[in-house]
Amino acid sequence: MKSITSNEKQQPFGSLTGKDYIILIIDKYLCNLITNPIIITSLILLIYIYLQYNQLMIITILSNPKETYSWDFIMSEDYYYDIISNLINIIIILRFQIIIELSIYIECLLFILQNIMCSLILNHLQYIDNILIKTCIILEIMAPYLVFIISIIDWKTNKDEREDKDNEEEESNGWYQGLRDCNNYFLPLFINYSLLLINYDFPILNGVDNDLFFGYLQFTYKLLSFMFKLYLSYQFILYEYVVIFYNLYNIKDYSIFYKEVSIYNNSCKSIIKNIDNIDFRNYWMLIVCGSLIIFDSIVIYMKP
Repeated sequence: MKSITSNEKQQPFGSLTGKDYIILIIDKYLCNLITNPIIITSLILLIYIYLQYNQLMIITILSNPKETYSWDFIMSEDYYYDIISNLINIIIILRFQIIIELSIYIECLLFILQNIMCSLILNHLQYIDNILIKTCIILEIMAPYLVFIISIIDWKTNKDEREDKDNEEEESNGWYQGLRDCNNYFLPLFINYSLLLINYDFPILNGVDNDLFFGYLQFTYKLLSFMFKLYLSYQFILYEYVVIFYNLYNIKDYSIFYKEVSIYNNSCKSIIKNIDNIDFRNYWMLIVCGSLIIFDSIVIYMKP
């Protein structure tokens, strides 16, 4: 598994190729401009806190004897779905942005858990009438197994070129990489499916005096949540794109593919500085997702 080092970041990449322009469009414009994760997640957290605070205030303080505003209107299932959705976000961030290397045992556990999730999704297909959506979901579930088979075949085919390595270690690495690739391709299915989970609202706020304002905020909250999911999807595309076309892993800053970098210009300094910003971005997203999970859990705990 190859990764770019600090010294390699300082080498000039020359003129941009067509492949580099694709990275430029996805990373610079789609990820950092249109779906900027720091702005989006900050707004998601602020709007959630504001809406949830007003909803809980109405229930606990402003409720009338007739219980017009009561906990009965709060559906715990919505918050469970939101927790699952944010857990998927966290896994995507750890997998394709912070890029944590897991042991083969953890990869096996992740494989089992993802297969359980797939079985639940397949069970849910009976409630979907659209044949096209059903077909796409089934194909998405089949894809990771196909990737695993191709990865193992590729490893077996090129085994002779790696005879200088320890056989036991090489075999372990081959199965590990195949399993990791398989797990990676499960995640787009879950992040796409989690789009369906962004569908809960704040029902108590629908009957108050300024419900129109709260309605706009709820719409904005859902729109930002969709945009965040798109951002995570773009990150998966970038990760796999660089792995396939450049055979490089653990890339933190994709701007190295569309900025000419050398030790003699300012682009190198800006990229190295940008890595610190990227670390902040990644951990900020984790903080926001973790905070939402905590807030959802508190609401579930408070509900009688």
